[in-house]
Amino acid sequence: MKAFPLIKHSGIKAALTGCIEVNDLLIKQVEKLQENPEHLKKLIAQAKIDNKGLQPYIKKSSIRKCLTCGTVNQSHPETSYCFVCDTDNW
Repeated sequence: MKAFPLIKHSGIKAALTGCIEVNDLLIKQVEKLQENPEHLKKLIAQAKIDNKGLQPYIKKSSIRKCLTCGTVNQSHPETSYCFVCDTDNW
């Protein structure tokens, strides 16, 4: 018995297509935030309220930069989202 079953090519194509669609969606969201800095300010203000009393998880073994707000290595301790703007755009 093989450890991993064979994956049909159509499954791989569908998975890659899904990844590309998600990537395109993230790019559009970042572009929207760059065009509308007020929305980013609202995200940051809401994250401050939501994260009150919490300390960010700072991973020192690797560098992760949020592509939305530019924060480096500060993630939410429970969700791993950016601690500053609460997005998952590493």
